[in-house]
Amino acid sequence: LHTDETLEIFEKVTKDLGNCIHMFAADTCLSFTTKELSHEVEARQQCQGQKDLGRSSRSQGATSDVAQGRQLKGLNIQTYKLHALTDYPAQIRMYGTTDSYSTQSHHTSKVQFARTSRKAYVLQLASIERWQAHICCICLKRDALNVADPVPNKAEQHHIIGESQNFLEDLTSFMQTNMGDPAIQHFILKLKAHILPRIAAIHQDANSQAMLKPTADNHLDDPNDSILESHPLQLNHVLFKGNKIYCHCLLPINYMTYDLQCGFNSINPHTDHRDVMLLSNLDNNSHPFSYAQCVSK
Repeated sequence: LHTDETLEIFEKVTKDLGNCIHMFAADTCLSFTTKELSHEVEARQQCQGQKDLGRSSRSQGATSDVAQGRQLKGLNIQTYKLHALTDYPAQIRMYGTTDSYSTQSHHTSKVQFARTSRKAYVLQLASIERWQAHICCICLKRDALNVADPVPNKAEQHHIIGESQNFLEDLTSFMQTNMGDPAIQHFILKLKAHILPRIAAIHQDANSQAMLKPTADNHLDDPNDSILESHPLQLNHVLFKGNKIYCHCLLPINYMTYDLQCGFNSINPHTDHRDVMLLSNLDNNSHPFSYAQCVSK
């Protein structure tokens, strides 16, 4: 679909393209020596040989004067395709866009016809078109999933959480699917209890007056305080947009090594980098470390 404005732009761009082609042929091409490709040499020799055979008066006893080897070949701008470029805007004004009368769609059907059994081919052609469209959608979704999350590039940045939303999990479906699993019992409440003090800490750091800001009365920042029991109503302030959470398979981390150097590692539950060791935060635990293994679906 074209309008008068787009056709004017089309004419200007076509004119600029023509000027660029002439400048390229006059300046750039003269600076390089270009020769025929191997298949072009073979095609030229074969064509010339057929012409010699067609000349019956010279075919007997005559030797072909076809030049051997690769000949010089420059950019030829004296072609009909380049000459006809300037006619496209005018033709569109007179007859409409080229897809209205082009044989390209017919050519596509002819190519796909070879894939049918020649019987009831209309239904088969429609099925082939639907298959191609479905495969195209799959490729687009696959390409979207290949977007890599960024990794931390600053030593002072402890870790980074990906922002991609490629792998989503609906909380309602997740709870129904894993119903009866002891590990999922009160999962949403525990998740809210995990998130709430961290949201409060963000508000506290920003000196915000939001209602989630921790005070001396609620003790939300006290790790020994059970938020599930002491602040059940405040958990309702934690809302999940679209009732969804998003999974990330990679957690890059910067850490301090034993020799006080900056180290880098990543946690991925799909690889051998799924085991972690943490400092123990339990007072009644004599062992200084806690061990865990990250699991995934």
